Order: sequence, then C-alpha cells, then structure tokens
Amino acid sequence: MGLTAADIRETTFAPGGLLRRGYHCEQVDAFLEEIARTLEGRAALTAGNVADVVFARSPLGNRGYNEDEVDVFLDRVQQALPGRVDREDSVDEQQLPLIVGLGNPGASYAGNRHNVGFMVLDELASRVGGKFKSHKSSAEVVEGRLSNQRAVLAKPRSYMNLSGGAVAGAVRFFKIQPASVIVVHDELDLPFGTVRMKLGGGDNGHNGLRSITSSLSTKDYLRVRCGIGRPPGRMDPAAFVLRDFSTVERKELAFFVDHCADAVEALMTEGLEAAQNRFHQR
Repeated sequence: MGLTAADIRETTFAPGGLLRRGYHCEQVDAFLEEIARTLEGRAALTAGNVADVVFARSPLGNRGYNEDEVDVFLDRVQQALPGRVDREDSVDEQQLPLIVGLGNPGASYAGNRHNVGFMVLDELASRVGGKFKSHKSSAEVVEGRLSNQRAVLAKPRSYMNLSGGAVAGAVRFFKIQPASVIVVHDELDLPFGTVRMKLGGGDNGHNGLRSITSSLSTKDYLRVRCGIGRPPGRMDPAAFVLRDFSTVERKELAFFVDHCADAVEALMTEGLEAAQNRFHQR
C-alpha cells in the first residue's frame, strides 16, 4: 500500500463520540509508533500482530479516537506489513462464517425496512440460542452453532453508512476471510418477500454495502438480499427505507424474516449455487 513511517506518524483520527467511547488515545499512539519503527526496520511487527491488537476503550472525560477510523487505517497497515499472505489458518478458521445483519441501532429504527437485516440476525440468534453482547469489534455479537456449524453473528453498533468499521473489526478479530462473510441486507430492487443471494457485485446505492466494501477493500463477500420493494409514486427511496413496513407487509413479515434466515443457513451448508437453485425459484 506504500505506507511509510512518516505516513504513520502524520496520521490523525477524529475523536470518538460521547455516546460511543473511542479507543484510548495513548494506546493507539504507542502502537502506531511501533508500526512506524517496524517500517524503519527498528521493530518487527507483522500483519498478524496488527490483526490481534486490542485497544482499551477511552474512559469518560477522555474521548479517545474514533474506533471506525482507527480500524480502517489498521486494515491498510496490515496490507503494508509482512505475514498477511503467509499466515496459516486452521481449517476451522477458514470455514468459520461471519454473518452480518445491516440496520440502524436504536428503538426508533427497529421496525424500518432498512433494518430487515437486523431482524434476520435476531431470528438466527434465536436459532443459535444466544443473546447479542457488546464486542470489541464495535458490533453486537453472538457466537454459536448454526446448522451444526460454528458461526459468528454480528450487528454493527454504528449507523448503516458506517457499518464497514465494525465488519472489518470482526473480520480481524475472528481471523475470517472476506469470502466467508455473509451480509444480510434490504434490497429495493426486489419485491417484498423475495430473497436472492450472490457473491460480490456493486453496492447498488446501498450505503451499508458501500462502507463494507471500502473497509474490506474487496467486493468479494456473500450477500443475502432481502427484498423490500420500490417506494410508491415519487417517494424518495431514502425516506422509504426509513419507514416501517406497511400494515399488509407486517402480516407477512415474520414469515419473510424466517425465509431469509433459512436462506442464510442454506448458504452456509449447501454453498452458493445450491442455495440459489433452491431459493431463487420463488
């Protein structure tokens, strides 16, 4: 990526928000200096060291650095340091899927069309038999067995357009390859009740996907696209996705969420082509 020690030392981060305490400034600064020393040949950090780093949260009154900005920058650093390609993962690590549901946090958004990804993850968590807990990756996380396979379920704590930082953080923490990331999200270009799956592709104007692609530096992750339909008339799509499902849609919503959760499990156990053949018939 062409990073130099000077680039590291000149890096600045926005302060963390009051409601979401950022990483402790002194810890981040000390680690960045160690990276700079490595690039000068005076230390020996590897990409694996960067992937494994854990920062304390800033205490109240000392807001620290914005977590998402630090995480995205460390992704660039991993690419610049040796050890990323040569690191040997276990078979279990290679197969471990990270299932991410997209949405906006907070009760006021809970019933929005934009939050169908969160709804599907809640259903999957109930199947796992676990409850979401705060995680250092800036996501709410459940670990367990789904379809008799280990899986990590994650709901970013940031708003939709900043989802990538939490996803990249979870990818680093659990040592998961982007090809094993499954993102569940709302899709305007599919009728309500329709589910489709694919690997890679563009973001089609979806800010959550755009953020994830930027943070992972690749489009090659799996997507489960949950159709919410197009807005009526000339309604702005941005306003449409932030409205709750209609009265008619809510009658079918539980069945739709269950269907999307089934699609995620099929994608895990059967692979993309077989899951597409089964679920794309509807």
